[in-house]
Amino acid sequence: MHESRLKKLFTNTKSFTLANLISKVTQYVIIVLVTHKLSVDQFGITDIVIQTSFLLVPIISCDIASSLFRFCLVSDNGNEKKIIFTNAIFIMSIGLALFIFLYPLLIRFPLLFDKLEYIYLLTIPQVLQKSIKEFTRGIGKINLYIVGGIVNSIIQLLGVIILSFILNLSLDGYLYSLALAHLAEFIFLAIFSNSYRYFKIDSLDFSFAKKLLAYSLPLAPNSIMWWIVSASNRYFIYYFLGPRETGLYAIASMIPALITIAINIFFQAWQISAIEEYDSADKSFFFSKIFNYLLMIVAVCICLTLISLKPLVKMLVAKEYSEAWIYAPFLVFSTLFNSVQSFLGTNYAASKQTFGALKSTIYMAIINVILNFTLIKKFGIQGAAFSNMVAYVFICGYRYIDTRKFVIIQIDIISIVKTLLLLIIVLIMSFYSTSYSIIISILAFFILLCIYRDGIREMYNIFAKIVLRHKKSS
Repeated sequence: MHESRLKKLFTNTKSFTLANLISKVTQYVIIVLVTHKLSVDQFGITDIVIQTSFLLVPIISCDIASSLFRFCLVSDNGNEKKIIFTNAIFIMSIGLALFIFLYPLLIRFPLLFDKLEYIYLLTIPQVLQKSIKEFTRGIGKINLYIVGGIVNSIIQLLGVIILSFILNLSLDGYLYSLALAHLAEFIFLAIFSNSYRYFKIDSLDFSFAKKLLAYSLPLAPNSIMWWIVSASNRYFIYYFLGPRETGLYAIASMIPALITIAINIFFQAWQISAIEEYDSADKSFFFSKIFNYLLMIVAVCICLTLISLKPLVKMLVAKEYSEAWIYAPFLVFSTLFNSVQSFLGTNYAASKQTFGALKSTIYMAIINVILNFTLIKKFGIQGAAFSNMVAYVFICGYRYIDTRKFVIIQIDIISIVKTLLLLIIVLIMSFYSTSYSIIISILAFFILLCIYRDGIREMYNIFAKIVLRHKKSS
């Protein structure tokens, strides 16, 4: 493997780490604060509003932000970037205009609770923010992209402190702070990325706009299907069980999100490398190495998280929410399969075959909805968590088979089987709080480290060399 490619991946990962750590740590501080201000019922309702806005963003924008990133990343021509940006903004503006126009009609539907204005308040800034973020990343201004995320986090935290606590706006203050943070990041990036210089009316080209949509439109329903997988279970919980259980599930979902933070940092960098290395002669070898490193790191993180699950939840949230830990094990275990399918999913973007991503996600969403409908009524919140896990297992296997036409990932079946068996043992033990279960889990963790000892040593040596060379060159 060429170390120069690993160095670039490492450099990009390191850059994204700063922004994501600050952003995610801030978000967890906010959640901890909010759980001391909102009841579990209030938190459940707030979570439904936030998840609804997540659903609407790709629908309204046709997920044009993905096209902005993908097309700008491979373009070295300034004029072409103007055409890309102008046509993408044109498409996004039409979507926003239609969304605003529909407000008087949507307000008549009681299914949207009495919080439609908050859904709008969160959704519109997110559409703007996501588009300008992906454009900034696509034109290579990674440091600015990072600072934008930090700005968002600071505004969120200050907003919650001032609006929810000092002004005592409670739930409303939390939602206001989110909207203000997204808007602040959009304005910051729009100014400092000089994006306004890329917008030229005479660059409007409807044939090129169709090209952008041809790439992004399959990703929009793909995003919707992903929303169904990751968030629809909250609606089933809300409908069958109520807002309190929705709030508990939202808190339980925070724990696997700790692992997802690290994974998303990597994937932001990996997406760039996957696109740039897609046409290389030894891409299968390079992709396979990174895949096996990823699997090793995620497995170790899952094991550690499951072992420390109960004290972790009790440490992070208010006492009223502390029972949420019991619903987290299946969700934590799911992150293994989520990470694998996300890695495989980058092959669809790299090859520009985004319809394959959509098809696999549709199958996954159908399975998830059927299981949610069946299991939540019978097993409650635990049924939702189990449904989520099964859906991720399915798409993991499907994408591994389907993406072999793009790149063949070489995997060590024996190591994977051993890893799964150990993680299942730790998963089962995590539901208990006895000294024996903790001892068994810790023993399984050390066995896992032994399985991956060569990989850990190899990865350490590679990145030690990269860091050493980086220090010498700086």
